[in-house]
Amino acid sequence: CIATFRLGTLLGSRVLGHAATALLMVNETFLARSGLLLPEVMVALCLVLAVSEYVVGRPWTYILAALCALWTKESAITLIAALSAWQLVRLSLSKGPTEFKEHLKWLGIVTIPLPLAASFFLVQKGQLGWYFYPEHLGMITWGLKEIGYKAKLVFTAVFEGQGMVILTYAFAIAAPLLHRKMPIHKRILTALLFVTAIKVLFGRWSLPGLPTLFVPLICFVAILITHIVPVEKENRRIGDLLGAAFLFCIAFWSFTSMNFYSDRYLLSMLPFVAVGAAGMLHAAFNSSHKQIAPVVIAVSALIVMSQIGKDERIGDTRLAYSDAIEMHKERIAFCEDQALLDERFYVSFMDIAYMTDGEAGYLSQGRAFPSVSNSLDDGTRYAFIGYDSPMELRDELRTSGFELLRRFTCGNAWGEIHYRPTPP
Repeated sequence: CIATFRLGTLLGSRVLGHAATALLMVNETFLARSGLLLPEVMVALCLVLAVSEYVVGRPWTYILAALCALWTKESAITLIAALSAWQLVRLSLSKGPTEFKEHLKWLGIVTIPLPLAASFFLVQKGQLGWYFYPEHLGMITWGLKEIGYKAKLVFTAVFEGQGMVILTYAFAIAAPLLHRKMPIHKRILTALLFVTAIKVLFGRWSLPGLPTLFVPLICFVAILITHIVPVEKENRRIGDLLGAAFLFCIAFWSFTSMNFYSDRYLLSMLPFVAVGAAGMLHAAFNSSHKQIAPVVIAVSALIVMSQIGKDERIGDTRLAYSDAIEMHKERIAFCEDQALLDERFYVSFMDIAYMTDGEAGYLSQGRAFPSVSNSLDDGTRYAFIGYDSPMELRDELRTSGFELLRRFTCGNAWGEIHYRPTPP
């Protein structure tokens, strides 16, 4: 939160810093992730710090923050790609040899963390025999249909879900249209480009094959030229911040669409969406009505806050995850009380950890369940099913001779234990 506030103040106002931070703080994904010891919070922090240091022109602290981000998660490479792309844009806008050399120097600086980060992967290769986690490498998606599907999930989660759609319309359509310093044709073009990108991505303006993915990318590049580059000419610092945030979101969005997808990975985008939205609104209204940008963001934050928990989803990007934890504890405690520890269980991947790792905090008697698996076979006597199970699992269990033994509920989280009286 402090790092996001600091990044927001680089727009030229502490009020904008507070507004962007408030928008982040009421996001349910951020609230849920902030209480879990997982690397997404650390990588998001390092990315925000890296962009802050880049914008203010401190090379050594930028390198340190970007290096920490890369050592935390490989997905941080999207920031290096985004800043490199922005530096190439700045090179093309250089006015004279002095400015060209300065931009070229920073193009080199933003890439320095890459060879430094390679040391970790070399050590990993020596210790484990691989550079990148093989299981996740096997989950990389190359099919256009799968990439497009995940790209839609990212947009829905970050820009539409939990009431964010109002803010998205404000900074993507209203801000360009009302930006008085821009020529009217550029205002209309920018708004149309945003609309076209999303309409094509979601198939509302249907295109075959590759254009479904490439047209949105082309639109975003055009937006960079028509809207963000002119801002950079007016105010270098705000332009750098908007350019870095915009290109990072596009790069991270693309990276996520090709890899194993999870809502929690999107945490890194949230501070940049908050600050980027503040920056685009500020750039549009600063010359006439300075209070519009923070007011729009404050109203958006209130709307986002009012939607916490409204989608009734259960998962580690929702506050209702605490209900899920209680349900899992009650279900496992029931099995312990009924002396079922030595029975064979069919459970989810996460339940295996809950039932075998005493440090996870789910085993009240201190003894692990020796026979748990996420494969259903003829020797399985008990099976767990719940809010996170595939829809067809209940029918599969019924066909295999299982019957409902007990149901557990806590808030919107539910789980059941099924048993098979007579193995096949």
